[in-house]
Amino acid sequence: MTWNRGARRRRSLGGAALWLPLAAIACDHAAIDAPKPPGIERTEESILDAPLAPPRSGDAAAARALHQQGLAALQRDDVVEAARLFEAALVADPACLPALLDHGFLLLEGHGRGSFGAAVQQFRLARLVDPHDPMAACGEGIARRELGDLARAEALLREALAAPQVRAEPGRGTLAVAALAAIAASNGKRGEALEGYAKALAVAGLPPGTRANFLLSRGELLLEASDFSAAEAAVAEALTLDPEEPRAHLLAAQLATRDGDVDRAARERRRHELLRALKDHTSQRHRVDVERTLALRRELVVAWPEYLGGLERLARLLLDQAQFHEALERIRALAAAAAAPSVVLPLEARACAGLGDLPASKRAIDAIRWSSPAAKEQFLRVVLNDWQRAHPEVDDSAFAAQLAAWSGS
Repeated sequence: MTWNRGARRRRSLGGAALWLPLAAIACDHAAIDAPKPPGIERTEESILDAPLAPPRSGDAAAARALHQQGLAALQRDDVVEAARLFEAALVADPACLPALLDHGFLLLEGHGRGSFGAAVQQFRLARLVDPHDPMAACGEGIARRELGDLARAEALLREALAAPQVRAEPGRGTLAVAALAAIAASNGKRGEALEGYAKALAVAGLPPGTRANFLLSRGELLLEASDFSAAEAAVAEALTLDPEEPRAHLLAAQLATRDGDVDRAARERRRHELLRALKDHTSQRHRVDVERTLALRRELVVAWPEYLGGLERLARLLLDQAQFHEALERIRALAAAAAAPSVVLPLEARACAGLGDLPASKRAIDAIRWSSPAAKEQFLRVVLNDWQRAHPEVDDSAFAAQLAAWSGS
């Protein structure tokens, strides 16, 4: 198989790979945390183990077609469309095992309003369709581990990893190994946990975010074991792979405190605080309170001036919010800090267009090395869309004329 690129592109769910940070998945526990009706005492266990009727078979051919379309959507990284298509497949045929599995793993990743509880239900239904399916046991075990149901999670994960199908699948199989390591750590079996994370880290081609997560889990255990040099090495590599992972900065602060480096510890604690707030702010609230995200991003640039990735993300967010004056200031700061032209020039082209300076925007566009004419054409539309957003007087005919002029030059 081919590994997905990047920490966020960690899926190819039709029997390929699923990647997720086991300790940092967004999760909606609404089904578990909802207020209980008067006189009814419901526990998390009762919700997760409520009786389920076996799914009835339906239109298998229609479900298979919808499931394949969902997989294609995932390959395009269109998670929302994939979820819709998997759900549609299950409406057509509630007993469609591939759709149950892939929808369950999608919920496990925490996209949208997904939850571990809902994922458990999908995998339980899958096990009713096929009680011996190892991928269903794998998914249910990972989800139950996240919900704290360690005993049943461990049994399910060991069952799954006994199957060659799971062991041969490096995405989900590696997650099962890491989940078992986390259970061992929770049960005080540090040596077993360290061995499990080492095994997970030995898998070639892990996406950066996944590897960083495993490194940090191992680093925490190494710190507990007073193996400080190995813990430092794990944290340093994790920060290189995923600079905005809050847990990495918390561990870095703890190690700096142990070394007596008070200033570094304070810096790392501040970065952890800001990154934790940013991660907590990636829910639906982000869409209605972008100013709070912008404020946090501005604070992070001050707290971590040498991190150019933070400055770039702030500039992109400002462009998305049509705050072109500040965006251009931040982009010029990136250029002054010797950021790569491949980063600076596209941002500069967008900011200048938003400010109405089309000649400057065009100069930046002309300085970019394009992989193909189609890529350039697509970017021209993005730039001119920024121009039109900031200048309501630019109608569709003016947009088309400017696009034609630039495309032909």
